[in-house]
Amino acid sequence: MKIPNPRVYLDVAIGGRNAGRLIFELFMDKLPITCENFRCLCTGETGLGYYLKPRWYKNSLIHRIVTDFMFQGGDFNFGNGYGGESIYGQYFRNEKFIYKHSKRGVLSMCQTSIKHTNNSQFFVTFKSCPWLDKKHVVFGNLEYGFDTLSYIEEQATLIGKPKKQVYIYNCGVIPLDKIKYKSRTNLNDDYIIPVKKKYNKFIV
Repeated sequence: MKIPNPRVYLDVAIGGRNAGRLIFELFMDKLPITCENFRCLCTGETGLGYYLKPRWYKNSLIHRIVTDFMFQGGDFNFGNGYGGESIYGQYFRNEKFIYKHSKRGVLSMCQTSIKHTNNSQFFVTFKSCPWLDKKHVVFGNLEYGFDTLSYIEEQATLIGKPKKQVYIYNCGVIPLDKIKYKSRTNLNDDYIIPVKKKYNKFIV
């Protein structure tokens, strides 16, 4: 019996007011390492990270929203694009480039200008972005909350600084009766990269 892919949610606030919920399917069947990282960061189950802050998206900023492009979040350390960390360490390697940035609502990993620097930062597209294919790992897809995505997009600017503060005030896994999955904990150490002290801004 095939194990269904998990669904996770991000509850978003704009200017201190509830803007709705985003629900994503994670492609766990094809990208278990990347998806398990995101799933655990939605639940906060791995506890404190390197900076003694929870490795958890809850109460973290969506710090970058670019007009006609995407929104970026996941830096729960600094909230400015220079922080974040994965559940495996500071960085982990690109898993596979299976899916494309082919439509609105694609969930993908951010990394610096250096390859294999995935951590906790992610982005969600507002439209098809084919120039990002083979550069960023697509690991999920928006299933519900396109109205919320539109509200987020309304806060976009050309330079990426949101018009109002946008943040994730709650997040977790959707408990669906028909969806049962096992936590993928047997991970390949080849995907782990040691912590580095030099900071590079995560870009898309």
